[in-house]
Amino acid sequence: GRGSAIYATAASPTDARIYRSLDDGRTFEVLSDPGVSSAYWQSFVIAPSNPKRVYLSGYHFTKQCDESSANAGATCALNASCTSSGGGPPPKCIAVKQFLLFRSDDGGATWSPASQASLLVSTNSTISIAGVDPKDANQVYVHVTFETGAGGDAVYKSRTGGGTGSDDPTAWTKIFYTDDPRGLVTLVRSNGGLVAA
Repeated sequence: GRGSAIYATAASPTDARIYRSLDDGRTFEVLSDPGVSSAYWQSFVIAPSNPKRVYLSGYHFTKQCDESSANAGATCALNASCTSSGGGPPPKCIAVKQFLLFRSDDGGATWSPASQASLLVSTNSTISIAGVDPKDANQVYVHVTFETGAGGDAVYKSRTGGGTGSDDPTAWTKIFYTDDPRGLVTLVRSNGGLVAA
């Protein structure tokens, strides 16, 4: 509509910022930087009832010492950063996929992590914001793909805007699951209903 903003998310190893245009896309300004390097954003959704509430999801890769390391899970740059546990295969510094789920209460200027504690994911998964209830900005839906690694799509619902902290185990409730190999698409209708197909 007239006076609307256009938002764009950069998703590359060199740029993971959020951009906004107030002149129909002729120019874009940096709105914010969620502070995650090399992020690949999957979804950016503004709550219909409150344009200050914005949800953002994606993933990035970090380097960590593998399970055969004595310091498994530690941040590393090279294999030499990972210490041997004494037997077994040599320790390695490997790329690990980390999921990102954020919420903004100021129109995307700043971001806070939303909980992922009860979301079931695999390394093949993606987490996308499926929609936000048109009347309640705290009621948000996410779509998780490949829960089991080989398949399984699910829809989760939060009534608390993704939780009160990044490790809130009560933030999300699974409301739909399918193991159909073709996956799942979702749509939040203007009356608040959620369609999954």
